[in-house]
Amino acid sequence: MKYLTCLVTILIMTVYGFTMAAFATTEGVSGFSLSTSSATVAPGGTFTVTATGNVTDMYAFESKFSYDATKLDFISATTSLTSGFSVPPVAGSSELVFAFTKLGNAAVENGSKVLTVLTFSVKNNISGTATVIWDRFMSVNKNLASTPIMLGTTAIITIGSGTPTPTPPPSGAGTPPTPVTPAGVIRVTPAVEGDVAKSILTQASITTALSQVNPDPSGVRIAVAEIKPVEGADRYSQALPVPMFQSGSGNQKLEIQTSLGTVTIPDNMMNTKIAGNASQFEVIIGQGDKSQLKDAVKKQLGNKPLLELTVLLDGKLVEWKNNKAPVTVSIKYTPSPEELKNSEHIAIWYIDGEGNVIKVPSGKYNAATGEVTFDTTHFSKYGIGYEVRSFGDLAKYSWANHQIEVMASKGIIEGTAENQFSPADSITRADFILLLVKTLQLTADSQNTFSDVSSQAYYAEAVQIAKSLGIAQGNESNQFNPTDPITRQDLMSLLARAMILKGQLKESSIEAVSIFTDRKDIASYAENPIAALVKAGIVQGDGNQLHPTGATTRAEAAVLLYRVYMNNH
Repeated sequence: MKYLTCLVTILIMTVYGFTMAAFATTEGVSGFSLSTSSATVAPGGTFTVTATGNVTDMYAFESKFSYDATKLDFISATTSLTSGFSVPPVAGSSELVFAFTKLGNAAVENGSKVLTVLTFSVKNNISGTATVIWDRFMSVNKNLASTPIMLGTTAIITIGSGTPTPTPPPSGAGTPPTPVTPAGVIRVTPAVEGDVAKSILTQASITTALSQVNPDPSGVRIAVAEIKPVEGADRYSQALPVPMFQSGSGNQKLEIQTSLGTVTIPDNMMNTKIAGNASQFEVIIGQGDKSQLKDAVKKQLGNKPLLELTVLLDGKLVEWKNNKAPVTVSIKYTPSPEELKNSEHIAIWYIDGEGNVIKVPSGKYNAATGEVTFDTTHFSKYGIGYEVRSFGDLAKYSWANHQIEVMASKGIIEGTAENQFSPADSITRADFILLLVKTLQLTADSQNTFSDVSSQAYYAEAVQIAKSLGIAQGNESNQFNPTDPITRQDLMSLLARAMILKGQLKESSIEAVSIFTDRKDIASYAENPIAALVKAGIVQGDGNQLHPTGATTRAEAAVLLYRVYMNNH
């Protein structure tokens, strides 16, 4: 109950300050079941367990599960419920607790619902059966009244005798069948030169692989180059034709998979300014040399992976940077038990040329894949970091504490002093733009800006990006008023434009704001952006009011941007 009460207390308030009503009773819940994706799973294989329950007036819930940790490894937990939020489960050696809560005025849940989907993998060299038990369920209504139920519902998995990969036949038994290569995949066996594994792909082979895959909903096709692992290799070099990655629109990509990490490059990675007349470039994925780092950085990284990404152009080392062609990088990582409990604080640290640590906001740990993934527009050294950043003035802000700490640990938001966040202070227009650009990793090459934004200001680049992309529009005198406190309607307008640009939000008509009694206070330029956020459930308001002209506090802005960040894939 302590875990869920804390979660609900944090999340039941929106950035517009909902107040909690008195405790009330809630109806009991009944009808619980567990189902598995497969009755039999081979060693090394994965499966899911789906927990379904019949609920009444449920606004939040907590479930406790136990499992046979000698045979199973827990991977992830999700829920099908929407208009709310869950945190990474608290997982012990053989049990885990998963909780979810709605946000603001979101509707309660009634009827049969898929409450949790757990993903496990079976350990290798294991046989027999394994169990997953749904020990306890607790429903919480909108007034925080709880109904706990002891369950003991059990799912049993039979572990098959097979292995995840075929075993070579004994001598004299004949030649095993050639493995079938999946559509869109190129299997590559590199040549070895010292500690470097080198391979070359032709335009024809990449084009053929791309033709075998269907585009995703955003129209992007991704072909995969599986590079065979080479024992002792410290670097993998994949040579590619420049023309194929020079004039594209970013809708075709190549995923280069190595034992050190995976890099997904778009077909506009090499522009003419970078490539010139070169015909071939090499993407090199290598182990970073920690011995050259500062002692403090080495201590921070510890034994965590350090990946070094470089580019050779016709055999010569070049500094690759392209704001219009972000590259996605994934690094396999097994968190420590402490890190797993606070996995949102696992981050990516960029090590610059001076050996300084710069946090990469997009870095996130994915428990389902066991990888830390991030986007970058330049190549360098990247390490996996972990930090729980906290401030001493958040005691009265339990509803925003977790969100502020995560955003600070990711390098998106900073305090006003070493141990001070100033949560009640109004956030300025410039500071919100700076946070928005970091949260959504917005980039632009244009130097277009406003007349009242100094090129020396710490927020100058962020404001330039926002104006170039049409997010920040200013007034008729080309002024942005960067140091003014930002109103709620201006904050929501900027946020909506940025999310629409990133494809995370759809435009909506103003009817979506008709439920608010102060809708007439909304400026005409803000009506449609606010309506889009309301319709998407991102903004719920304070009861039946939006307070569009009111100022926004730093704590409120942090919570809202945290929601956007966690949904930015």
